Amino acid sequence: MNDRVVFLNINAEDKTPFITEVEMLIGGVPRLMYPDGTEQFADDESETVLIYSPRLTEQELEAFCESNIEHYRTFHEKNLKHILRGDRVSITHFWVE
Repeated sequence: MNDRVVFLNINAEDKTPFITEVEMLIGGVPRLMYPDGTEQFADDESETVLIYSPRLTEQELEAFCESNIEHYRTFHEKNLKHILRGDRVSITHFWVE
C-alpha cells in the first residue's frame, strides 16, 4: 500500500475536457502529480508502473491530450474488453520524452 492522496476535482471537466476524456478512455487511470507542478497519467498500483502520457504541466497535458485524442480513442476501442474487466493495459508510447 502506498500513502498517496487522490483528489477528485469535480470542476476539472470544465477546465480540462481532454484530460477528462483521456482519463475515461484509459480506464480511469489517475494523474500522478509531482512537486514541480508537472503531472502525468500513470498506473502505479503495482510493482510495474504503466505510463500513459508524458510528464507535463496541466495546461501542457491538456494540449497534449487534445492533439493526441485519436491515439487514446483507438487504444480504448482496441482494449475495451480488458478495460471493462479492470485489467491493467499498457499503451505503446507514441510521444517523445
